Amino acid sequence: MWANNSYCCDVAASNNFYELQALAMLSMLLSGDSFILLPVVQRAGSAYDLKINLVEADRVSNPTLNLRDSSILEGVKIDNNGMPEAYYIANRHPNTLNMAVNQNTVSQTKWECIPAFGAKTGRRNVIHLFTCERPMQRRGLPVLAPVIEMFKQLSRYSDAEIAAAVVSGMFSVFIKKNPQSNYGSDN
Repeated sequence: MWANNSYCCDVAASNNFYELQALAMLSMLLSGDSFILLPVVQRAGSAYDLKINLVEADRVSNPTLNLRDSSILEGVKIDNNGMPEAYYIANRHPNTLNMAVNQNTVSQTKWECIPAFGAKTGRRNVIHLFTCERPMQRRGLPVLAPVIEMFKQLSRYSDAEIAAAVVSGMFSVFIKKNPQSNYGSDN
């Protein structure tokens, strides 16, 4: 009733629960991590108020006003024990320009601080999916990160080989024979 109905489980009412799982996993592999918010949103016709909101990993970042706070790194605020306290989520992707509809100004990026756990209930507000490879790691790495440099070098090598083949194909040799010379004749 909840999982199969996108209207009931997804904040954006776009995907059902199983599609959201696949999207979260794909996002984790491509970006290194995935953030899932669990807001309570009441909707008419929905038996449960719990919804799922997937957040693009690039939107989780340090707010520009808190650059000197050493407990916030890459948008994740931790306590003295290393446990996440809060996540800072921007209202838009960092590479997008949002133009205001009625003005010719660019809207400012604003961050919302989402506590990792609810103050009254202790319920998790944010699920942070990532593969931890080191102690005290705060964010994940894309699955292709270790081989990206190798692929870049391979691409450069291929481009150099193609350029060398093109250049070597440009050299032409012409042999001009003088018809009155006796070279190569029997007489």
